[in-house]
Amino acid sequence: MTRFKYEAEHLEFLKTQFPIHRIPALTVLFNQRFNLAKTEAQIKACLKNNKFTCGRKPGFNAGENTKYSDEQIEWLKTNYPLMTLKQLVPAFNATFDLSETESQVYAYLKNHKITCGRTGQFAKGFKPWNTGKKGLQVGGRSAETQFKKGNIPANVKPLGHERICSQDGYILIKVEESNPYTGASTRYKHKHIVLWEAEYGPVPDDHVIIFKDGNKLHCELSNLECISRRELVRLNKLQLSAMPEELRPVIRSIAKLQVKQAELENKE
Repeated sequence: MTRFKYEAEHLEFLKTQFPIHRIPALTVLFNQRFNLAKTEAQIKACLKNNKFTCGRKPGFNAGENTKYSDEQIEWLKTNYPLMTLKQLVPAFNATFDLSETESQVYAYLKNHKITCGRTGQFAKGFKPWNTGKKGLQVGGRSAETQFKKGNIPANVKPLGHERICSQDGYILIKVEESNPYTGASTRYKHKHIVLWEAEYGPVPDDHVIIFKDGNKLHCELSNLECISRRELVRLNKLQLSAMPEELRPVIRSIAKLQVKQAELENKE
């Protein structure tokens, strides 16, 4: 592979523009000016090898542009009020030969307070299309296929149904308990908490239920233990979950002693 050689005009451009633009913006401008595809790392290496300096202190000033050129920023400001984000990003990429994602462009717009002017709300006085059309029948089999009062959808899960929580990996079980968020008469609750409370009552304040063997799916009373949050902090510091099974009882005892010692020292 032939090594790329920077011509005099390339170097002159970098030398004069580096004091004005940070490396990300400089790279974009350089590639646009000379129809190249240099990376930020390559431009940075060239600057270093030729001992070009910008005269700025390290770091960025608050609100300073570090990603797009002035032309690209102006394009975003002009077109964002006219397009949705899904329309804006492909048009932006096509205009400047980029490959930005929606999340990257949205983050830039948000961080630099570039808004579209849209609120996502109906304007005051807006009249919905179905105003005064209560019970509107749209034809076909709509009337016979509508849910009837008291209908129970086929996908409703019965009490006792279990599933794995996608966020924390614990087993959830459907119980007959009011949902504080939706007002429904049932809700899903951590199974290990349900088992513990059924046997011993509510978990005391500032306490948690842990699995002795560290397995979140091993929901049996014999494998559950109620400990204080202070003790839990100690267990995490002692890396209980990484210890062999035979050492875990010892680690739990050490954690209890450390918590007790700390309580006694605080009383002195």
